[in-house]
Amino acid sequence: MNTSTSSTARLLGLALAIMVIAPIAHATAKQDPAKVINFCGGPMGLSYMKLASGLKTAVEGLDEGITINIIESEGGPHNVEMMKAKKCDAGITIGRNARDAKVMVLTKAHMAVGHLVCNRDAIGDQSEIGDIATSNKSRQVTVAAGGMRSSSRFVFLDLGRMDSKFGLNGFKVAPISFTKALPKIIAGSKIVQCVWAATGIGTKAMHLANVNPSTVRLVEVDDWDFDDDDSYNFIDLNSDQYPQIQNGSSYETIFTNNVIIVGSDFMAEKPEAFMALQAIADDVVIDLFTRKLK
Repeated sequence: MNTSTSSTARLLGLALAIMVIAPIAHATAKQDPAKVINFCGGPMGLSYMKLASGLKTAVEGLDEGITINIIESEGGPHNVEMMKAKKCDAGITIGRNARDAKVMVLTKAHMAVGHLVCNRDAIGDQSEIGDIATSNKSRQVTVAAGGMRSSSRFVFLDLGRMDSKFGLNGFKVAPISFTKALPKIIAGSKIVQCVWAATGIGTKAMHLANVNPSTVRLVEVDDWDFDDDDSYNFIDLNSDQYPQIQNGSSYETIFTNNVIIVGSDFMAEKPEAFMALQAIADDVVIDLFTRKLK
């Protein structure tokens, strides 16, 4: 082989090596584990995933090379489990669950508001949860209260602790998420008659309920239906929040606060990512959850 041919071969070999190595180096740089926040969200269509998506957009908009990898989950208690197992760096759950599990809270998030949507034919003229629980229909009513490790199920079962006629005492409870069960409720399912979610106001799932007033109604979770208990508070939603399915001028229901939780090693192992999440979290919560249903 002459000198010219040998030089050409070496240049071609070098070019091929660069072509192979460059994409690998680029991919490695993009996935620097110290700059990736593994964030446990929740079921699709509800507020946990809405918040997770908003946080992702805001963090990546800082242009600091930090990204959020959103992990779908059943909800808050599931997020706590995965965070303790180091499958995620941060996530969302309700405050009571965070306290019980003794996990670190980064900041408050949006309210978890109780939404009980029932098929009109299944509950007749009952408009409050207490009416359903005390009527002879109660054991015939099955409520899809969320996955086994969801915040929605956690809160619904807690209603039974607040007052013995609720929770598992007053209803059959199915481990089906709101987004999966709602179409069944609208269609008049014989298996499940009501669906429950402790979620933010004005989610996509609740929009679907609101545009089907002929088949579903929003059932009030009235303070008067419960024995006194300071674990939860009650709120009156404006008459124009879910105008098609609300009964009357306002809608009273239970609420508690969600919180953003972080793993015990997150700040030490990923300090820049931790600070980025901390910097934008409050603004994202305010921006996403102070708007009415459109």
